[in-house]
Amino acid sequence: MKRILSLSCCCVDIFPDKGTTEAGGNSLNVAASCANTGKADVYLTGNIGTDSYALEIKEKAARYKINCERLYEIEGESANNKIYLTADGDRLISDENWVNGVYIDFRILEEDEAFVKSFDAVATTCRDPALSQLLKISAESDFLLSVDFMERTPTEEWR
Repeated sequence: MKRILSLSCCCVDIFPDKGTTEAGGNSLNVAASCANTGKADVYLTGNIGTDSYALEIKEKAARYKINCERLYEIEGESANNKIYLTADGDRLISDENWVNGVYIDFRILEEDEAFVKSFDAVATTCRDPALSQLLKISAESDFLLSVDFMERTPTEEWR
């Protein structure tokens, strides 16, 4: 069975208009999608806080049977994002409503490098705080690296 690692943005989306929250973030959502296929062992790494949002993140990961042995709980706030809805139900997402929390301090520890290298595929985003580290590790490894550029256009270094 293939092994997939998703890192490192796990957050909670807050919908003030509806009074609800939903655990997500690129890394948790990718991990859940991969785990849902039943064709891979899926792992998640990154930093989450010690708040109630962290519990929501861990509960969603558990529902999808995602391995969280390297999901680090750091004293502080988990990343979160307030998302407002238009009258038509479209999501209004703004950088000013985003809270990095402890996510922004995530780095791949020296003792985690061999762990990262052990995967068949690693997924992250262009905004990941450990991206430069991951690129160096991937140059020495055989894993497939997937980088979500989101709304950004890849720079020359990626072409």
